[in-house]
Amino acid sequence: IAMRWQPLPPQDAAIQIAHLLRLAQQGARVCWPVPPDSGLARALAWSKGERDADQAFINRWQGGFSSWAERDQADMKVCFGDDCDAKRLLNSEGFEAAFQALYAPLLEARCR
Repeated sequence: IAMRWQPLPPQDAAIQIAHLLRLAQQGARVCWPVPPDSGLARALAWSKGERDADQAFINRWQGGFSSWAERDQADMKVCFGDDCDAKRLLNSEGFEAAFQALYAPLLEARCR
C-alpha cells in the first residue's frame, strides 16, 4: 500500500461529494485549468514541497525520457492548445485556486 487516507465522517463526506459535483458541473461548461494527470502528480508530490510538486506537474504535462506527455492527448490540446508549456499553466490565473479546491481535501486527509 503506497498511500492511506483518513476516513471522513459521513456528514463531511457528503459535503465533499457535493463540492466535487459542483466542480464537475463547472468543468463541463469551461475547461478545468488543471489537467487531471498532471494535477494528480502535483498533489501526490506536494508533501515534498511546492517546488518538487511543480516539477512533478511539469514532468507529467510535458513528458520525458520514460513517460508520455499529457499535453499530447487530443482532449488536452482542445483545452490548452498545442504544446502548451507547463509553467504557463502553473502561473495562469485560477490555476492555484482550482488545484486547491480539488486537491486540498485529499491532501488534508492523507495519512502521514
